[in-house]
Amino acid sequence: MDAGHRRFLAATAGFRTVSLDTNACIYYLTGKPRHADLVAALVERAAAGSLSIVLSAVVQLELLVGPYQTGDAALIRRMLQFTERHAGIVTYPITRDVVLVTAQIRAMLRLKAPDALIAGSASVCGAEAVIGNDGDFARLNQGAGIQLMAGARRHALPAFVRLDEFL
Repeated sequence: MDAGHRRFLAATAGFRTVSLDTNACIYYLTGKPRHADLVAALVERAAAGSLSIVLSAVVQLELLVGPYQTGDAALIRRMLQFTERHAGIVTYPITRDVVLVTAQIRAMLRLKAPDALIAGSASVCGAEAVIGNDGDFARLNQGAGIQLMAGARRHALPAFVRLDEFL
């Protein structure tokens, strides 16, 4: 285990719930060197019950596009297994609360709609962080401490943890 991997484990050790961006899922599912190891550490914690991973329905959608384009039924099944039946991983639907929180995130941070939906789902599900490599998510860290409203419920804006910072 290299120093970057140890720093990643230390940076994420206190999290109880995280959300993964699509690219983090792809790294894990395709075994991309070094990136996959970082995400695998989270997936292992989720399978062991010490971490919850919440995926936005947008992530599931994005993971399924390629396999549907190529007609790869085995890969479709693999993506569905990961997003729907993997221990410790839950795919969260786009609910009214997610829409309300996402609109606030887009208004404040000007994230693209898919990224804002991923962040909004993470917020509604209580995720402390979104983990991935899309630099646009760094805007989440500029909003630290912001409380988002959905009805009478407050939701914290998650932080962003960029995988490349640990390589």
